[in-house]
Amino acid sequence: MEAVSPIDDIIRVMEKRFGKKLEVTSKIRSAHAQAKAMFPHFETDSTTISSYASHKKPWIEEIRKAFKAGKAKNEFPTDIVRRMSTVIDIQIANNKLISNHLSNSARDIRVRNFSSQEISTLVALLKGVREIVVLDETKTAQPHIHIHLK
Repeated sequence: MEAVSPIDDIIRVMEKRFGKKLEVTSKIRSAHAQAKAMFPHFETDSTTISSYASHKKPWIEEIRKAFKAGKAKNEFPTDIVRRMSTVIDIQIANNKLISNHLSNSARDIRVRNFSSQEISTLVALLKGVREIVVLDETKTAQPHIHIHLK
């Protein structure tokens, strides 16, 4: 059974305020799942990678180094993800969480079927909750709103 986080209570309240069911697409992640989620962003050098907080930049660079090492050796994507996952596991052991998903304090909300007005409304509602940080990732290949506890 998956652990419940206070952020799930916030999502339930937001569903009532927003008037629509919110589809959560990502909750808690293992190091492997985090590496797998980050891999396409390194592949395309997406803005998602550059949006990480400045204090996490050294951790991003450690993961990027593993990604680049695998690429330089022409490894298969699964091997590169495994290489990245090893770095993330070491970071976790040292309490360096590259993502709040690793601590069950983040959620991604799918917005694919929402109008631009609904997305604006939802983002505004979420930003009104002082216990969370809201990242608008609606212009990415997998449009979503990322929220995590402060």
